[in-house]
Amino acid sequence: FLSNRSPVWNDDHTQVTGYMLALKDITAYKVAQSELDFHSAVLRNVAEGIHAINVETGKFVYANPTFEKMFGYDSDELIGQPISILNAPTDQPPEKTAQNIIDHLNRDGFWEGEVKNIRKDGSLFWTYAKVVLFNHVIYGDIWLTVQQDISEQKTANEALRLSEQRFQLFMKHLPASVTIQSMDAQLIYCNDDYAKTLKHPVDDIIGKYFNEFTDEHNYQRLIEQNRKVAESH
Repeated sequence: FLSNRSPVWNDDHTQVTGYMLALKDITAYKVAQSELDFHSAVLRNVAEGIHAINVETGKFVYANPTFEKMFGYDSDELIGQPISILNAPTDQPPEKTAQNIIDHLNRDGFWEGEVKNIRKDGSLFWTYAKVVLFNHVIYGDIWLTVQQDISEQKTANEALRLSEQRFQLFMKHLPASVTIQSMDAQLIYCNDDYAKTLKHPVDDIIGKYFNEFTDEHNYQRLIEQNRKVAESH
């Protein structure tokens, strides 16, 4: 309860004869304030970067500490800045990238995807962003965004792509028949030379079992060889 005490004076206003006490139930207010404090603490401490952009101006009205740290900005430094300052140049200018996302949001109320960003120090990195249109009691219509740094994932995927490319190139020019198969002789991979031996296109071989290309005797012999190889390791 919130209380307020006022004195009660006599008729000639020379002596206090009592006090008038007014009480106001503020339980609902305290509960709402506690809920607001809880939500604020969550936003400050989540691992993802979260920010809000005013729809009308296209400028920041909020950024949590994780987002500020992710992009290398001081506390509240982004407030009032246009969202386009974070979009790294790609095959189109940052303003165009931002506008494409905005157009999608205006049409569907939601957007998600990979974004190439630029930090305050000029370094580039990738995030995966999810954006929703949200009406805020103070800021009006805003775009609320959650972003996760995926730079390491992008680097790993690129390394895997290059490794696969080198593997395919090596196998293509290897002067021998090569196949990768499961224990029960399902063909997982084969190079062109192996496909020529079987007289089938590579795509017709992958996923099938060796017994579709030979007799039962050779098939069982291969199964036994695979078993012995597995036991020896």
